[in-house]
Amino acid sequence: MEIRTFRTEDMGSIVDLWTLCLQEHKSDNGWYVRELSLSEHRLTSITTDQNFDPEGAFVVLEDGQTIGFGLAVVKRVASHDEEDLESLSGYLEGLIVHPSYRNRGIGTQLLQHLEKHVRACGKSSIRISRYRPVVSHISVLHNVPAAAFLLNRGFKSEQHELKLRLSFEAFSLRDDIVADKTRLEQEGIEITRCR
Repeated sequence: MEIRTFRTEDMGSIVDLWTLCLQEHKSDNGWYVRELSLSEHRLTSITTDQNFDPEGAFVVLEDGQTIGFGLAVVKRVASHDEEDLESLSGYLEGLIVHPSYRNRGIGTQLLQHLEKHVRACGKSSIRISRYRPVVSHISVLHNVPAAAFLLNRGFKSEQHELKLRLSFEAFSLRDDIVADKTRLEQEGIEITRCR
């Protein structure tokens, strides 16, 4: 087994591994699969982001096959003028191991490489943020092996996903909105529903 930093030629195998792991654990939830799917185009946008550092992206190989991938990011470019980069932690933005290779210490070794990178960049903690990722807009999901793995290694859950659903089956516009809509249409302004 070899753990090394990311190379451009790893893209296809990382995408394949990510897709395999995502389908295995969230195939019953189409929204997650669509939201967190990874393509070579999306991975290219991650690896060309100004905060991406290939020294924080690791690939695990076994006999030439990609069996693991991890991404840690230390933000170097601020999102806004008031953002204090020194006070930010490092971010873990991805950690996957092929299902056939789990429970062999591979994930632990991969995590140690990610932690070492973050420490080398001067950070003393790592966060995982679904809502404010730095470069990937992908993350470790709740209720998948990676989440349990991280919780067993000292990570603490600060917040859970918020899922809300509103049914529009019995919805109707208020009379004043209907009146405004009619008036605007008479003035030549077309109003349509977003779909």
